[in-house]
Amino acid sequence: HEELSKIAKPGESKGLTADEAYAMASEYGTNANIIFGYVDEGFKAYEGLSLYESLRLHYGIEEEMVLDPVDFLERRTYWITFHMAQIDTVKDAVVRVIAKELNYSDDQLAAAKKEVQEVIDTRSLKELKAEANE
Repeated sequence: HEELSKIAKPGESKGLTADEAYAMASEYGTNANIIFGYVDEGFKAYEGLSLYESLRLHYGIEEEMVLDPVDFLERRTYWITFHMAQIDTVKDAVVRVIAKELNYSDDQLAAAKKEVQEVIDTRSLKELKAEANE
């Protein structure tokens, strides 16, 4: 706990809350310093995302070779699996940013939006819930 707090401390001076900075340190370890450094380089939050969310996405694209929006939302951040309540607030911005950063065509963008929604619907058991209410 003490070591993570030390790693997290610089994040608080970069515009993150203490909880966000600690979560960043917990998830990325000493690589959190790389992420905090993006702010020093002039990085600003993406439209529709908080600074915390934006920094995670930027790091994922730049350092972790995020493949597509589902890769980020499900496998890198676990938003689809563990933070379903938040997913509607971030999914469109995440798709838009990844599409821009990875130079998606219009067709690729449409396919990515569809895939994200299909995965969300599957994980939220949308079809089963609908059948149960019939």
